[in-house]
Amino acid sequence: MIQDGEIFATINQKDGMVSFNEDPEQYKTCQMTEYIDTAIRRIMALSKKLTTVDEQISCDHSYLSKVGRERSRFEIDDFDTVPQKFTNM
Repeated sequence: MIQDGEIFATINQKDGMVSFNEDPEQYKTCQMTEYIDTAIRRIMALSKKLTTVDEQISCDHSYLSKVGRERSRFEIDDFDTVPQKFTNM
């Protein structure tokens, strides 16, 4: 990971201690700005896709009925309505 530039560290060969260093990249170059911009655009596109899929699944009656049958039902006794810290006073 150190050789690949994924992390910035040095290993003391005598005692095997690892020292972590600051990332030398200053994030000031046009190339880095373009890289960050591209990464943000990819993340935004992925987020949009996930939102669309979530909305589709949320409205799919066959999926919801299947999930509803498979999920165990909860009783009101399954939930602790008063936090533990207030019951031992």
